[in-house]
Amino acid sequence: MQPVRECWQISSHLVASGRLPKTEVAQCRKWQFTINGSDAASPAQAVITGPAAASGTWTHLVGVYDAASGQASLFVNGTPAGTAAVPATFNGTGSFILGRALSGGTQDDYWNGSLSDVQTWTYALTPDQVTALYQQIQ
Repeated sequence: MQPVRECWQISSHLVASGRLPKTEVAQCRKWQFTINGSDAASPAQAVITGPAAASGTWTHLVGVYDAASGQASLFVNGTPAGTAAVPATFNGTGSFILGRALSGGTQDDYWNGSLSDVQTWTYALTPDQVTALYQQIQ
């Protein structure tokens, strides 16, 4: 059983699909997609909270950032879970890393589990493309 405050999160400035890292947030045991608006200690954020995460269950997650519209979207098992306006963006200069978070220059929130079939794109996927991705693994 996971701690009460633990939630699962996608956190990236790229479009990402797969099973991705977790972090502690205010809402419990739910999938979440967060995009920071700056590289600061307390940045403005776009936060989308989806449905409850089931322990021990593989879940297909897709986080999409559409720069043209300034919107972020979360899809869980091919189904839209929500959208949010992204307050700002910045150019990250580090590596794209899965399996841990970086907060205040400190590595933390190490993933205790498996990541599988992670893919990234340089463009925003459409809802139909996300559905097609999910159907490919069914």
